[in-house]
Amino acid sequence: MGGGAAAAAPCLQFRGVTFEIPLRGGGTKRILSDVSGWCAPGAVTALSGPSGGGKTTLLDALGSCIYGGRLAGTVLVDGTPADVWRAQPGHTAAYVQQHDVLPALDTPREALTTAALLRLPRTLSRAQKLRRVEETLEVLELSDCADTQIGDAAQGARGLSGGQRRRVTIGIELVKRPSLILLDEPLSGLDSEMSVAVAASLARLARRGATVLLSVHQASAVLEAYLDGLVLLAGGRLCYCGPYCDGPAFLASCGHAQLPGQAPADFMLGVLSDPSAAAAAADAWQAAHPAGSNEGCKPATCSGEGLSATGGEERDCKDVESGSPAIPASQSMLAGTRLQGSLRRLRGAHLPVNSVSLIGELGGSGGGGSGLCAPLATLLLEVWVLSARSVRWMRRQRGTTATIFATSAIGGGMLGLVFWQMSGSLAEGARSRQALLYFNTMFGTYYGLNTSIAAWQRDRVLVRREHSLRLYGALPLALARGLVAAPIIALRCVLFGLCYWMAGLRYRAGCYFVYLAACWCMNFASQFLGTSIAVITPSPIAAAAVQAAVIVLLVTTNGFVAPPAPAYLQWVYQSSYLGYGFAALSTNEFTGLVLTGPDGAPVQLEGPPAVGTPHAGWALGALMGILRRSTAAAAAQQPSAAGKSDHNAEEPKPAKRQRKTAKASGGGKAAGSGGTAAAAAAAAAAPAQDGGERAQQFFLMKSEPDVFSIDDLAARPNQTEPWDGVRSHQAKKVLQSMRCGDQAFFYHSNAKPPGIVGIVEIVREAYPDHSQFDSSSKYYDASAKEEAPKWFMVDCRLVRRLARQIPLDELKQHSSGALSEMALFKYGRLSVQPVTRQQWDYVLGLEEQQPVGKS
Repeated sequence: MGGGAAAAAPCLQFRGVTFEIPLRGGGTKRILSDVSGWCAPGAVTALSGPSGGGKTTLLDALGSCIYGGRLAGTVLVDGTPADVWRAQPGHTAAYVQQHDVLPALDTPREALTTAALLRLPRTLSRAQKLRRVEETLEVLELSDCADTQIGDAAQGARGLSGGQRRRVTIGIELVKRPSLILLDEPLSGLDSEMSVAVAASLARLARRGATVLLSVHQASAVLEAYLDGLVLLAGGRLCYCGPYCDGPAFLASCGHAQLPGQAPADFMLGVLSDPSAAAAAADAWQAAHPAGSNEGCKPATCSGEGLSATGGEERDCKDVESGSPAIPASQSMLAGTRLQGSLRRLRGAHLPVNSVSLIGELGGSGGGGSGLCAPLATLLLEVWVLSARSVRWMRRQRGTTATIFATSAIGGGMLGLVFWQMSGSLAEGARSRQALLYFNTMFGTYYGLNTSIAAWQRDRVLVRREHSLRLYGALPLALARGLVAAPIIALRCVLFGLCYWMAGLRYRAGCYFVYLAACWCMNFASQFLGTSIAVITPSPIAAAAVQAAVIVLLVTTNGFVAPPAPAYLQWVYQSSYLGYGFAALSTNEFTGLVLTGPDGAPVQLEGPPAVGTPHAGWALGALMGILRRSTAAAAAQQPSAAGKSDHNAEEPKPAKRQRKTAKASGGGKAAGSGGTAAAAAAAAAAPAQDGGERAQQFFLMKSEPDVFSIDDLAARPNQTEPWDGVRSHQAKKVLQSMRCGDQAFFYHSNAKPPGIVGIVEIVREAYPDHSQFDSSSKYYDASAKEEAPKWFMVDCRLVRRLARQIPLDELKQHSSGALSEMALFKYGRLSVQPVTRQQWDYVLGLEEQQPVGKS
């Protein structure tokens, strides 16, 4: 690849190229009209003419980048039809469009490396690709600024100069070793020195085996020394095609005189700027070169008349073999020896004899060669390269990244302060929890939509340019963006999740991780939706309008703020991903949650219904139904002596905070009952079935064996005994919910080891505890009156002893699995606790198992 022989440069021919666009009021407008010409192999051909002459349109047509309208004509590369070389333009040709669209946060080396990894065949090793990048940087004289950030003046980021940016754009195309190079206005916006540097680089490529066609509005005298061929366009018609030296002579033959000392480019542009003169020149050229009779590709050499026919001056043309542009003989063209010396220095600096060849494996005549059909980057490599670039950009935008994380933490903190330690009552606590979960869903939605749309608007032009260059497709871009966004979203959810602990949601690791997972899924879906909106909309304003409509739709279909939808709109609710996310958060929070009803009775929620089929108001409807049923059951089933609400009962608060302040308030059979507010959150009575027979309930009842053990119960008449001595308001509520036929585990507390030893059955429902009126009893309560009893008890009968004691340590081994919600672990000081049917069956299953560590 170094100084080896260059591949043969291809010949580009185009015949009868015509392009028309439809007009809004009807009819068509012709942009190009029967344009036929050629570009000589191994030459730098200038496409020139006045503004609006069709230069960019012709280059778009040749580069297969034209859209809309109707295009006709034939394009050949070394005699090969256009459909062959256009099928894979990245392998045979490079088209550098007019405007520089570059990654502002990359350096030239990184930009070229990305292009090399994505555009070069996988038959080349990574080291070979990186070596090619370094060679391209050297040829384009970008080595000194290879590690300088490109920058973007529009974004206020300083970086490379205009000429350096232009050469980076060219380098992205040259890294694939094209044999045919098309450039649209590569010298526009550059000063004279930068223009000469770019032109010299292109001349060097031509000398090493490439065919170069570039559009130039008006070439300076110095630039003319690097131009071999010339194509003149005016009004969409071809006015001349041939050696650059003969262009002025042809226009002179059409009756236009060149003034003494007038530069050839000024003379030609002045003639073609006159529509009538341009039309006359086009007619003259077409008459001398009718369609189908053009001479094809010729060496870019002058006819011999040179400039003598126009200005009486003689000019030497390029010495193609030597690779050095000849100095014009006329001092009027290059005034003074100072300018001649500058040109010689440019010549020596930019066109060394042993320059690096940029026409290698992918070059060759006719678009052939072994590299033409070589496979390019794999999907995995494309995703890796694009992901690495996104991470690199993010690291260089530390301020933006820090802002994203800071706003997430601040937003979560503010939300946590607003909902600080929510109430444990069913009426207020349920609504507050759902409001908090709703704000969680909406914050993620706003963040995902806004950031993804803003990111796409920033990268829209770059992505479209790179996609048109076939660097990558839509799938690897989407995968790379998702791969980079996933951990960012996860960290943002963790920071925003500060509100989870501050507001007092469920203090369980499993529930917290489910909460994070649901928030992550909704955020990720919002990112994807925002990117989709930005892609399909034509402008940022249109994207903002669509975003507003989408947010309204998501807010009204997430299952919290809107009434149930009519039947013909159910599909909208079923397709709302926020509805599913909100259902997941609500189910995670409310399933098994214990709140206090209006009568002070604890109510254990079984979770919102219809999970997976969200509709507006389903969760609140479920909660209100539970509230109505609990109120009705309390009024109908409580004994008359206990009909008063316990106005002194505290509202339940988060268990972790309450366990720290728990205090024992009694002994005997109810020892360790713990009169804490946290106990109320665990004392849940299973709701009766709607209609039909009441469902059996299950409980766990603690007693200290040195006060009253299971052996004492077995020794009682009929193995039955009143369960007295309960002096906890929360435990009292559980006792009052017990019905005949319900069963409970007999649990030895304050024993070595503590654990479940048997099963008892409730044979008499709650009735006043006699010990509260006995002044000699340690359970005496002076505030209790016989006409208004304060404490209650139930009668229990021994059903059976367990085959073995199931100790507390063994039960804790299952606390992260099937018994994760068991009240024994959450509210350990509560003497009478509810047990679900699933927990009951699971514990009985442990009875038959061999304890861990026992043989």
